[in-house]
Amino acid sequence: MLELKSKSEYDSFIAANEVCGVYFYTTTCGICHVLKPKVSEVFEEAGFPVAKVNLMELSSLAGPMLIMGVPTLIVMLNGVEQEREGAYMQMPDLQTKLEKLRRHLV
Repeated sequence: MLELKSKSEYDSFIAANEVCGVYFYTTTCGICHVLKPKVSEVFEEAGFPVAKVNLMELSSLAGPMLIMGVPTLIVMLNGVEQEREGAYMQMPDLQTKLEKLRRHLV
């Protein structure tokens, strides 16, 4: 999972990927650390890129992205938010949502 460390890296990642995910977390969040590899695996299996943003280092994204808690996963299609998941995200549900996006692309 690619680590985005600046607003310009974030913007470039979103612009370069038709479908992608951005996983917002903090280093002090235990749930974030448990879910991160699971989210990464689901995206890898779906064939879509996912990046992570540590809000302790890049807190300037929290407001514009309306991040109210961590972890938060945002799934984008052509730079537009399609899905938003929080701490209670379920991997089977995420797989289904990514498959729907894949079918949308065909």
